[in-house]
Amino acid sequence: AKPLAKITPTGVIEICAGQTANMSANAGAFTYQWYWYGNALAGETNQTFSTTTGGEFKVKVTDVATGCTKRSGIRTVQVNPLPVVSITAQGPVSFCKNGSVVLEAVGSPGYTYQWTAGGANIPGATGNTYTVTSSEYYRLRATDSNGCSKLSPGTVVTVLPLPNNAITASGPLTFCVGDSVILSASP
Repeated sequence: AKPLAKITPTGVIEICAGQTANMSANAGAFTYQWYWYGNALAGETNQTFSTTTGGEFKVKVTDVATGCTKRSGIRTVQVNPLPVVSITAQGPVSFCKNGSVVLEAVGSPGYTYQWTAGGANIPGATGNTYTVTSSEYYRLRATDSNGCSKLSPGTVVTVLPLPNNAITASGPLTFCVGDSVILSASP
C-alpha cells in the first residue's frame, strides 16, 4: 500500500519577506524528497523543510520497507513584501530649546505606525505624525494589513541650548539725570 503523504500546516502559508516558512511531512519509516514547482530540491530529504522563497511545494514520501511512494498535494508559500516607509520633517531638524519639529510618515494608506526614539517605542506615538521636542534618533515602524513590519530609515533631531547671555554694568544702575552707566553683554 502506498504511504500517506501529507504536509502540515495546511492551506497557504503566508510569510513576510525575510521570514522562513516551515513545513513537515508526516512521520514514519519513510524517506523524503521535497519539490518546488515539480522540481526536486537537491539535499532536501528530511521530514521537515524550511524556505524563504514563495511558490508551490510538494513532498514525495517513500516507505522504506516496501519502496512504495506517494506525493503530497501542493502547499503554496506566499511571500508578502515588507512595508515601504520613510520620515519627512516638516521643518528644520536642528532647532533651539523650546522649539519643535513635526515628523511625518511617508507610506501607503492602511499602515499602522509606532514611533521610536533611540530604539525604544514611544508610548502612545502611533499616528502618522509625531511632534519632537528633544534630541534623539527617531525611526518609525510601519505594519501592513498582512502583519509585515519594517523600520524606516532614521532621522536625527538636535535641540540646541539657548545662549547664556549676561549683562554687566560699569557702575550703579541708579544715578542722577545727566550721569550714565555702560552696560556690557557677554556671550
